[in-house]
Amino acid sequence: MRPEAVIADPGFIPRLPQALPCPVYEATGAQLRRISGHEQPEGVVTVLPLPACGKLDAGLSTLFLHGIQDPGNLGTLLRTAAWFGIEQVLCDAACADAYNPKAVRASMGAVFSMAIRYVPDLSEELVMWPGRILAADLQGMPLSQWQPLPSDHLLLGSESHGIPPALLAIPHVSPVHIPGSGLQESLNVAVAGGILMAHWKLAP
Repeated sequence: MRPEAVIADPGFIPRLPQALPCPVYEATGAQLRRISGHEQPEGVVTVLPLPACGKLDAGLSTLFLHGIQDPGNLGTLLRTAAWFGIEQVLCDAACADAYNPKAVRASMGAVFSMAIRYVPDLSEELVMWPGRILAADLQGMPLSQWQPLPSDHLLLGSESHGIPPALLAIPHVSPVHIPGSGLQESLNVAVAGGILMAHWKLAP
């Protein structure tokens, strides 16, 4: 992706590549804090265009997200998905904005390397999506019983409300849960997503 501008502390500028395809602007520490929203910025900010995303490819592994409202959790899920080679994410309208500054930081740039699309409601997409969709749900089968297939996909829902019964009732949606000791009611959604993605993508 071609940057539109780079804004950097004067001391950071010598560390930049010599032939950047965009203007480079100097900024003070106070200006960088204001631009980045960070109390201790890294010394450089890059201005990038928002990626365009059209229709997703139903033949690719897909992460479906319902009601992930915390931008930090959303960004962490995107970073984890990118690590495991998941190239596309479909979010419903209740999810946080993937380009929220907190989400972008938590994603460590993954938002710019994968297809991310928003739809008003996931139900129509899930009904038509080919392949089995594993859904994180406390009433689902234990993780050890999930034998991942190349055509599988993954659905994660809100920590507060979970995945709506209407989505779990779709015939090719299969609930799965991560057994625990019972000392907590549930896992953080980003942690649970990481465990499920590892099981999904590292299966022999």
